[in-house]
Amino acid sequence: MRKLIITDNLKIRFCFFPVLFFVFVFGARAQEYTFGYNLKKGDTFTQTTVADIKITQEAMGRTTDVSNVLTSTLSYRVAGVENDLISMEMNYDRVKIGLEMPGTEIEADSEQTDKKQTTERLAGEKPADEKTTAIASSFAGMSPMLKSITNIPITLVLSKEGELKEVRGVDKLQQSIARSVDGDSGQSLMAAQFSQQFNEEAVKNMAGQNAAFYFPGKPVKVGDSWVNAMTTRQSNIPMGATMKMTLLSVDKNIATLQVEAVYATAEDDPAEELFAKIKITGTQSGTMKIDLASGWAKESDMVQQIRLDSEINGMKSSQTSTGRITLTTVTTAREALPGNP
Repeated sequence: MRKLIITDNLKIRFCFFPVLFFVFVFGARAQEYTFGYNLKKGDTFTQTTVADIKITQEAMGRTTDVSNVLTSTLSYRVAGVENDLISMEMNYDRVKIGLEMPGTEIEADSEQTDKKQTTERLAGEKPADEKTTAIASSFAGMSPMLKSITNIPITLVLSKEGELKEVRGVDKLQQSIARSVDGDSGQSLMAAQFSQQFNEEAVKNMAGQNAAFYFPGKPVKVGDSWVNAMTTRQSNIPMGATMKMTLLSVDKNIATLQVEAVYATAEDDPAEELFAKIKITGTQSGTMKIDLASGWAKESDMVQQIRLDSEINGMKSSQTSTGRITLTTVTTAREALPGNP
């Protein structure tokens, strides 16, 4: 019978094997990534959002299809960073709305403020009946209102984790909208409704939904998922949003997230207590790319589906909308930060 002889050299190899196994298995842990704002004074971002929405309205036995394209360009500049708080100046650079409905194609643009010229151009694109001309005239009044919100700085104060601490300057935005109607009583109601889209709460919702809303709040690896919840407003109606994010990849310091969201009317909707029963449900899905060096959203591509059911004074109606919302950002060049290779 042959005897197994273990030499000192073999003993040493057996001793090293579990150590090497431990290093191989546990030392090869996946890279973790940290999300947060890493901004410095003077950083600038120009962000363009295009929302292409198709709407189907059903009321009183009639169905109407509407196409709405909203294009907005906003600029952000970091005014200062102090005690982990970031002060940013936000401006609307340009806002453009295109609306198409049966028999009517109209447009409002913050860079086209001549109401009479716009009305004639819009109503004259097709043989215009009285209704079409009236709609065009009313909508043309939107251009001065859109112009009124441009180049008015709004100050945002954020934490590095993305929490919105303070908003300043919305009052000047509201005042500018009021001045844009220039005593035109026919536009006053439209201006009042329009200003609701740019009140302090609306601006907070918009600013709070930047890339920071997608931050996980902890280091994550590729393949990890997390869920964030928030309350927002849709057509001035409170809504709850639950969003699930998954880190798909990180390439050259750009993180790509898969986003899946569910929307629903908040249970404490005050509208039901006043005059209407309103229910909104919807979903949103797509991808977002975030620059890990700055924490800012670089681009996103989302598909949104929303359904609104309402009952006002016993009259029921519904509205469904499907849209694609894209975002692109032009930013100053940033170098990769330590810890985010």
